[in-house]
Amino acid sequence: MQGLIEQFLNGIAMGSIYALVTLGLALVYGIMRILHVAHAAVYTVGAYAGVYIFQGTGSLFFAFIGAMVLCALMGVIIERLLYYPLMKYPPFVPLIGSIAVLLAIEEVCRLVAGPYIITFPAKLPFPEAHIGGIFISSTLMA
Repeated sequence: MQGLIEQFLNGIAMGSIYALVTLGLALVYGIMRILHVAHAAVYTVGAYAGVYIFQGTGSLFFAFIGAMVLCALMGVIIERLLYYPLMKYPPFVPLIGSIAVLLAIEEVCRLVAGPYIITFPAKLPFPEAHIGGIFISSTLMA
């Protein structure tokens, strides 16, 4: 039974991540009527920024704030430099532009971070929790 509850909590955590990405896509599509394919790349840049800021400062708070600010700035820049000039064209034109931005950001991430997987350090600034025999990792709580 404990394993089932742990997997339920893991599912809630992963579902929250998927919901965050989906809400961003729905927000952009609902307001601008553009399929923002580059949203995934912006999310990836935010994750990399969070890891690098956390490694540099040791502060999870600064990592979250820095990643959010960087993603917001990227969103504004993409909207102003790509989507706004292409709004007068058929809908597939901004989509092609979004795919181009996605590919460009992916390659920049690959150049900066290398081909290896980068993760948050195993020890986060708060402990794991044991509630009634159920183990909740600090990574899951983050």
